[in-house]
Amino acid sequence: MTIDKIQRVNNLYTANGSGKADRPGNVKRDSVNISSEAMHKAELENFLKISKSTPDIRADKVADAKTNLEKYRADSALFDNVLKTIAGRILKVLS
Repeated sequence: MTIDKIQRVNNLYTANGSGKADRPGNVKRDSVNISSEAMHKAELENFLKISKSTPDIRADKVADAKTNLEKYRADSALFDNVLKTIAGRILKVLS
């Protein structure tokens, strides 16, 4: 009879001894070390983002300049003096 062979197959299904899993002794934690170069790069990128978000032309400064220009135009002597000063500075830069 071949019933004997089936018994051997049944031996494969026997339960192995179960027990508690071992607890790990020393668990290492993950850590990150950021170099000073990387921190500097991140800081520069932050400054770049801030500079891109600010407007190129400050409307309040432009308004102040227009107001001052109108004041200078109203007073012709002061206007002439300002023009001479500006012309002198332009000539100094160009020469």
